[in-house]
Amino acid sequence: MRAARGPIDVAAVADVPASGAPLKVPIVASTGRDGWGRGDEVVVGAAYLARRGDGEILALSSACPHLGCSIDYEATDDTFRCPCHKSVFERSGDKRDGPSKRGLDPFEVEIDGDRVKVRFVRYRPDIAGREPV
Repeated sequence: MRAARGPIDVAAVADVPASGAPLKVPIVASTGRDGWGRGDEVVVGAAYLARRGDGEILALSSACPHLGCSIDYEATDDTFRCPCHKSVFERSGDKRDGPSKRGLDPFEVEIDGDRVKVRFVRYRPDIAGREPV
């Protein structure tokens, strides 16, 4: 799946914390029809939702841009870390350290009433730019 056709509902606005640990949410979408059947309600990825200083909601991919490993949030120093290859990212998604060639991949956020929606895109790993797969 390259990108979802439209924004995907992932959480209630009220569930996104103003401070503290970001909220990790699954991204569930229909992958459409292939030669074997339909892919309804399939987890295609995950995102971390957090508030910026201005209150806006930021959505970051939970996949490390180095090789696609699942990153974790580390509360002790407010960073995201890849347990496999030791890349470290700031809360903003900016790269701090490690072999990753770029920061965490952001998702476009849309607020629809009291719901947070994101546009899911999977990017090519281990390159400096963001190129959809």
